[in-house]
Amino acid sequence: MVPESIRKLSKPLNVGGVGGDILVECVGRSNWETFDDFRNLFPFNDDVFINEDLSCKLLSPPSFLAHHKNGTKTCRLEDHFQIYRNLSKWHLNGKKILTLGYDQSFLPRITLFSQGQAVSTLKALTSNLNPSNHNLSALQKVWLRWHFKLGHLGFAHVAKLAR
Repeated sequence: MVPESIRKLSKPLNVGGVGGDILVECVGRSNWETFDDFRNLFPFNDDVFINEDLSCKLLSPPSFLAHHKNGTKTCRLEDHFQIYRNLSKWHLNGKKILTLGYDQSFLPRITLFSQGQAVSTLKALTSNLNPSNHNLSALQKVWLRWHFKLGHLGFAHVAKLAR
């Protein structure tokens, strides 16, 4: 989140649907990055609604597609999502760049990193899970993988699920 971009909305916005009846009073600019289907780093900016009651970031696909990665507006038909029963595909400039799997709520999920953090975060995770790392047992590495996959769920819960 870019702190200087945060601004109060003139009228609170009710975020219906998946988020429930949550009132959003502020909006701000976020700089994100992710990896496309071809393992290229893909940076982009978008406005996000700010509410502490939301446990994750919700991005609106139409809003998401309305911006180029540099933040300028676009209205191109080449920029779209294809939605299927088991996945979604994000197309930009006429090319498929990303396939999004669904979570248990049947919502497309994308792993986002704060801009400039994706590579260092993945390197840190890889070094922890690398077979040459002798600080963790094989079982601890499995539990750590599940901890990451489940959105950093507490280790007590991961162990309970394993049992």
